[in-house]
Amino acid sequence: MPRNFQVIETGTTHPCRQCGQVFTVERNPNQSGLFCSRICSLRFSRSKIRSHDQKIADKEKMLARIRERQERDRIEAAKQHEAELAEQQRKSNEEFARWEMRQAEIARELADEERRRVELERASMKNIEIIEIEPTTGPLEIDELNREMFRQHQQVAAHQDKVPRVSSPVRPSASNGIFLKSSR
Repeated sequence: MPRNFQVIETGTTHPCRQCGQVFTVERNPNQSGLFCSRICSLRFSRSKIRSHDQKIADKEKMLARIRERQERDRIEAAKQHEAELAEQQRKSNEEFARWEMRQAEIARELADEERRRVELERASMKNIEIIEIEPTTGPLEIDELNREMFRQHQQVAAHQDKVPRVSSPVRPSASNGIFLKSSR
């Protein structure tokens, strides 16, 4: 089965590559559809026959074009990389500026909170009046009251020494720590 070499669609009008005559492309799987006849296609192919030196020159031109294209691509990639770095730096700077603004806001909020706290303390101190209570007893009476309290304390301590201590009605019944109330 022959391969289909047809490049141009069947039924379309197209100029011939060799002679330039406009023709309608017919369905033929063995032809490309670029030439009006077999003669034009053969002429075109023969005109492209090159000598060995011409082929080497063509190859050098092609390699030079490839190197140029690679150099352009490299320069374009470097420019693109620089643009991306600049954009990244810009975004980083914007984010840092937002962070600094937020830190400044937080510092202002803390300062405002501290100022409000100090104002509340001052206001509460103004509302609370310090009242000095004047003693109703003189210094001699205070000394006498202290001596009386000391004497009562000594009497209680002496009385406790004379009174025998009563054991607790709760006693341990076993070594396991269970306490039983005695029924006396």
